Amino acid sequence: MSGLTITNLTVTIGGVRLVDGVDLAVPPGGTLVLVGESGSGKSLTVRAALGLLGRHAAVTGTATFGGADAARVRGRSIGLVPQDHGAALDPLRRVGAQIREVLRHHRTGGDPLALLARAGVADPARVARAYPHELSGGLRQRALIAVATACDPELVVADEATSALDPATTQRVLALLTRRSLLLVTHDIGVARRLDDVVAVMYAGRIVEHGPAASVLSSPRHPYTRGLLAAEPAPGVPRGALPVIPGRPPEPAERPAHGCAFASRCPLVRDACRQVRPELTGETHRAACHV
Repeated sequence: MSGLTITNLTVTIGGVRLVDGVDLAVPPGGTLVLVGESGSGKSLTVRAALGLLGRHAAVTGTATFGGADAARVRGRSIGLVPQDHGAALDPLRRVGAQIREVLRHHRTGGDPLALLARAGVADPARVARAYPHELSGGLRQRALIAVATACDPELVVADEATSALDPATTQRVLALLTRRSLLLVTHDIGVARRLDDVVAVMYAGRIVEHGPAASVLSSPRHPYTRGLLAAEPAPGVPRGALPVIPGRPPEPAERPAHGCAFASRCPLVRDACRQVRPELTGETHRAACHV
């Protein structure tokens, strides 16, 4: 098996840097969960790594899989579950035909009905005959998972792959996805806990914390990670009682050239935080924080 290595990845669109020097790795057979609030650059990072941003984006850095450009082996060796299940499927073609097209293109044998059933679809024959608009968001999401795993790729990159699924189906889908290497983008801290491998926390286009899930989620070193965990819903917590991180993330064009992008929201901010950009430090559990 091969692993995915992303090195010093940057994405600039319209003269504004949106992703800034990201380094990530998914070892063969391993799982990396990328978490962070909306707008932090998670989806942009994985799309850039797979060569899906187009000419309007200036992308630097590298993303390799088994020594090859990751964009060149997407589809056969790397499966992708995109975030927008409503736009990712062709609205004019039946779901089964779209799965068969993937199998034909990569010259891979497989049964669309079996692939749909494996992705948690209770009535695969009905879903295969349907057009995407005739399906719920959860069924469209499972259809995309069937597409992504159709060629039995070594790695799946899944962007919010469980967001529209019920808990039982989520468990089944995660079991399917973790049979191979997995890069999972999610807002769901609970999913990161369940997978219990490696977690990377992203804020304002940069990785601010990275390490084993057990360590990051139980003993977070970055104040932003602590804020995310404090806001995680839990049984018995009254409605409206969850703490929130004050303020909002800076707009990409407003991110500070020096210092920490989280400084304006951080309860532990000190002068150095506004003057010097913190780098990731530590051994297996690393954080970009002066505190």
